[in-house]
Amino acid sequence: MSSSAEAAAAAVTETSEQQSVGGGVAVKPSDGHNNGAKSGIKPSDILPDNVNSIMINGVEVRKGSVAAVVANIQQLESANATEESKQAAIDAIKSLVPSLRAQGLLNHVTFNNPVVQALMAART
Repeated sequence: MSSSAEAAAAAVTETSEQQSVGGGVAVKPSDGHNNGAKSGIKPSDILPDNVNSIMINGVEVRKGSVAAVVANIQQLESANATEESKQAAIDAIKSLVPSLRAQGLLNHVTFNNPVVQALMAART
């Protein structure tokens, strides 16, 4: 077995052995290498179908977090949204910022909506 294949097998074994409370899988932040894989990383490589959350940097990240943020941004920007629904969207986005930060998304994305960008930049 090549050293990259051994490293990939070890990573899979290590990850599968690190079950955490709530059914999540503890994972280490990526070092930017795909352990010699010939294809990009797929969602199922990060979160298998039978797992709903993982721990990243001490934060539980639930499946669907990014999609929930996008849906709340759409609600916030909707011409038909009431002030109450806009505030609910803002509150939901605020609650998901730690998850996005733990995933590293905020290191690579800038949001066009200034309200959303301010929420993402806040450290509270």
